[in-house]
Amino acid sequence: MPLTNLNCRRLVYFTLIILMGWSPLINAKSFLVYSITQDLPMGDNKTLKKNFYINIGAQQGIKIGSELTVYRQLNQSNPYSVEKSVIYNVRVGELKVIHSEEENAIAVIQKASFEDDIYHEIPAINVGDTVEVKTAD
Repeated sequence: MPLTNLNCRRLVYFTLIILMGWSPLINAKSFLVYSITQDLPMGDNKTLKKNFYINIGAQQGIKIGSELTVYRQLNQSNPYSVEKSVIYNVRVGELKVIHSEEENAIAVIQKASFEDDIYHEIPAINVGDTVEVKTAD
């Protein structure tokens, strides 16, 4: 089929419709813990201070004192299902922001809430855990 003016217009409209439909997916961003720093243990059994570095900041409304809920994604495959895997978002704790910039923040542990019945390979908030602004329970 030759590429006429009408066909070009249709192609442009079709491309725009596809791009508009995908734009939320392209712009979707998950916020997560990307680094952790902590005190060195000195043998006195004190709780170590930890800072959690997060890729969410003032642009998303985060300020000093903001509370964040932390989730761990547990990915398990189900061999009896057509679906290849199931992703569980399990709540692992809460953070409180102590420093905020445009796109990043530093937070400390507000509360760790690992459920006793769910096995976690690493029973602490860790790099890669996702964060969301805390909402009322």
